[in-house]
Amino acid sequence: MGGTLSILGHLSFLRIRRTEANCRSCALCEVPCPVGIEVASAKSAISTDCIGCLSCVEVCPRHSTLEVQLAPVWLDPIRSRLGQLRRRPTAQETAQ
Repeated sequence: MGGTLSILGHLSFLRIRRTEANCRSCALCEVPCPVGIEVASAKSAISTDCIGCLSCVEVCPRHSTLEVQLAPVWLDPIRSRLGQLRRRPTAQETAQ
């Protein structure tokens, strides 16, 4: 059962994402988590161990810090690479 849930967690299209710039690291989001995920220290996407109960999103005092998005974790490297390709080099980078 645990193996099946782990695979489904990696393939899930819904993901809770944390915006680090909005977070105060108060760790209130970690208290209600039944899985014990350290939400306040996650980089962007919350762990694939997340069962999607949304308790962390409900208790977060900062609006837009934790959001449910339609994007699987396995697309993160692709999205990151596309962002690098779209980014224009700065004048300093082109001078080198």
